[in-house]
Amino acid sequence: MPEEEEQKEEAAAAVSTMPISPLPWPESAVSPDTARFSANRAKSKPPTNKVAGWFDEVQKLKEDVSKTLQDVEEQEQNKCLASCCPKNCWRSYKLGNRVSKMLDEVEKLKNKGRFDVVVAKMHNSVSKKPMDETVGLDPKLQIVQRCIDDKSLRIIGLYGIGGVGKTALLERINNLFLSRSHDFDEVILVPVSKQPDVKKIQRTILQKLGLEERLRLVSMGYNALQIYERLEERKFLLLLYDVWERLDLNRVGIPLPNDQNESKVIFTTRSEEVCGLMGTQQNIKVECLKQEEALCLFRMKVGENTFNYDPRIPKLAEVMATECKGLPLALVTVGRAMASRKDPAD
Repeated sequence: MPEEEEQKEEAAAAVSTMPISPLPWPESAVSPDTARFSANRAKSKPPTNKVAGWFDEVQKLKEDVSKTLQDVEEQEQNKCLASCCPKNCWRSYKLGNRVSKMLDEVEKLKNKGRFDVVVAKMHNSVSKKPMDETVGLDPKLQIVQRCIDDKSLRIIGLYGIGGVGKTALLERINNLFLSRSHDFDEVILVPVSKQPDVKKIQRTILQKLGLEERLRLVSMGYNALQIYERLEERKFLLLLYDVWERLDLNRVGIPLPNDQNESKVIFTTRSEEVCGLMGTQQNIKVECLKQEEALCLFRMKVGENTFNYDPRIPKLAEVMATECKGLPLALVTVGRAMASRKDPAD
């Protein structure tokens, strides 16, 4: 029927000219807005909530239109009376109504699809942490990398005595994602401390997420909601250092890592017991440096000029490295103190 053919063509044309195409179309049918939107998505720029909702509506409508066009094709193939009349007039009538309603829906979505801003304000997903060169952490870093790649591990604890290098290891993990290919939407490094201040932790997270304008110092619950809404549908890696007791992630606003979001939490603590309280699936002990590693770090902090100034100094350095028992913090502190002392008597 001519009218039915007209509606069919009108429906297809209306959907194909919408500003943003929800499914892959031939290059010639992709509008500049579509290309811009797709490029932004490819760069992980999140659309605003309004645009994302509209985009989902367009995708659903296009699927409905494709199904309707298939039904129209079938109807065309089943005509009788010299291909002039449909065999099922009632089905043809209902099909015509469907097409008419879809045309109305297409027009409504086209009118709604005018946005001043199509992508949310972006921020760097990883913030570089300035740090000194480390010694002896590479083996542990490789173990942690394997744990991050293991989909069955969600919460990972790094434990060891104070000054052993747990925070340095966590900072190296953070900086690793500046160069490593990954699919985390957010990598967030946050200090906790012995007496955790939940509002302070929330403030740091909101700043990392580019949501500092939503911070409310008087409302911990409001802050938690803002954090949760941002991270709920995103894959994140949360790095917490200096955890002394169980930290309630729900109270902070952190969605619990699970098989759906594939997110991960890695934290440092002095106590293996805290690892259990945090519900870890993997605990990694960070240990003191071996003698050769300890001497290397000590020499690095003393400096080559001082180390080679007097033939007696290397022997004294070995003794000092042994006295520090492989503890990086002690080696760094003593090494720096000796950097300007070239008289072995000192």
